[in-house]
Amino acid sequence: MGFTKRLCWGWVIVSTVEALSKGEIQVLSVLVEENKDLSLEDLAEAAHISVSAAASLVELLRERGIVEIIEQEIVLAKTSEEGKMYIDKLPEERLVEVLQGSGGALDMATIENIMGKQLVSIALGWAKKRGWIEVIKQDSKSIVRYVRYEPLEEHRRLLAMFLNETVISKEVEKNEVFKELVRRKLVEVRSKKEKIVRLAIPHEKAIEIIKFGEGISRLTREVIVSKLWKRHPIKPYNVTALPPVRYAGKKHFFKEFIDMIRELMEMLGFEEVRDDYIIPELWNFDILFQAQDHPSRDVHDILIVDGMADLSGFEEIVKRVRDVHEHGGSSGSKGWGYTWAIEKASKLILRSHTTAVTARALIGKEPPARLYAIARVFRKRQSRCKALARVYEF
Repeated sequence: MGFTKRLCWGWVIVSTVEALSKGEIQVLSVLVEENKDLSLEDLAEAAHISVSAAASLVELLRERGIVEIIEQEIVLAKTSEEGKMYIDKLPEERLVEVLQGSGGALDMATIENIMGKQLVSIALGWAKKRGWIEVIKQDSKSIVRYVRYEPLEEHRRLLAMFLNETVISKEVEKNEVFKELVRRKLVEVRSKKEKIVRLAIPHEKAIEIIKFGEGISRLTREVIVSKLWKRHPIKPYNVTALPPVRYAGKKHFFKEFIDMIRELMEMLGFEEVRDDYIIPELWNFDILFQAQDHPSRDVHDILIVDGMADLSGFEEIVKRVRDVHEHGGSSGSKGWGYTWAIEKASKLILRSHTTAVTARALIGKEPPARLYAIARVFRKRQSRCKALARVYEF
């Protein structure tokens, strides 16, 4: 078939065959799909390429022995502009219709007034030839008289058939009615040479070529055992080609920034401390000596959570906080001078700053303590591009 030369060296199979191009495979695929002979024009249209491109690709396939090209002369027919005027009624039929509608006879002058002189001259000749009318002289006038009529169904059928230029069959070409229409110039005929493309190999073989036409890309056990490598080209391996780039997921830049701060703080000897998002007001405000009636503890500034915290186990801390708030305790301060409420301190909120985390972590630790917290805190405010309700605080 023109592309079967192979060499085999040990376990290395070497192909000296050129693979089919994408264009060749495209054209071959159309022939396989249609599974019939196609003209070059039809092949180009089905492959969505130009006729000149199809001709080049077909020639390449012919050189490989995959297809063959047959040149043949075809005859095309098309109804002429005059013929299109007679698809419903030919002139002689129109003449018969006029005569039948006027009692079967009319003088020539009247007929010419109804149909037109040019059309009457055509109609008279063919109607007389068919024996449909007779012309007699009467009082120095030419009288046309109706004799009989046979509908010209075959004439009209052929005129309609060739409204678009169509290849005519041998049977139609020998049809006497068709010959008459050609002589009357109601149908125009021309001949041209056409290239017919057909598969020169079995259909199954063509399917196999399409599958491996661009080359065998993977030399598998199946390819070696079935000896497909003897019939199809092997794609050359490009050992210098880089593998496809994989764009894996990456850390968010802000997350990386936070991790960098953590690393720096640990290098300086600080220990990171963590706590829950939801905490009692005791840790967020009271332990930091913020009065329970302070405006920043208003519902407009913090996010309140349903429920109350159980502060049992922290009795000593609660007592010391109460004393400092009410009269200063042992701090030397006068305190705030009001009655401190544990109910207020037990209310749950979303922490509003990370000082609450470090303050709680200091309980029970002997100084010096090197602690830090970098975590999410929550503020009751409208989210904007530069300020969210949830932020990181250091």
